[in-house]
Amino acid sequence: MRPRLVAPPLVLILVALPVLLALASHRDVRDDNDVKGRLDLRKVSTYGRPRVWHLETYDGWTSRRIWDRGYLLVHLDTLAGERFDYYALVSSNGKGMESALFRDRARKADYRIARLRAWRSSRRGVKVKLPLGKIQIAEGRSFFRWQIRTLFTGRGCRRSCIDFAPIAPVKEPLGPKPSPTPSPSSSN
Repeated sequence: MRPRLVAPPLVLILVALPVLLALASHRDVRDDNDVKGRLDLRKVSTYGRPRVWHLETYDGWTSRRIWDRGYLLVHLDTLAGERFDYYALVSSNGKGMESALFRDRARKADYRIARLRAWRSSRRGVKVKLPLGKIQIAEGRSFFRWQIRTLFTGRGCRRSCIDFAPIAPVKEPLGPKPSPTPSPSSSN
């Protein structure tokens, strides 16, 4: 009878586990019921590659009810400094949700980089897909920071009601980066 080989599959699993965990990273942030208006954040979840942000509120709302009244922003810090460098603006067009990625610049006008996919996940939620490959990340940086902000003007919010979740930005690891492929050298 031949002995079973258990070690190689076990070693393979142990080697692949950190990569799998990084790819499947999932983070939940809960927020208190602390702001008036329809877009008071209850929970924010992130997952997947490309990264998806799932924003849930305490109150239900429709795309029509927040049209020109409510906005959700995903702020991203990927470069050096304390300032957020990018943001995804999620809004309603009256019938559904739409989103775009912007570069936030301190001394110049912001500019749109790309359209993003956004959709209703429930009567209290919206999801936005943001491929991290569309943004610049500082060389050698192993993490990025993010924070959500909502703005709503309407019943109970004659001036804008603004919510942040979380209060302090989340520091999220970027995961393993692929090693550069060596270029063939030409030798004569």
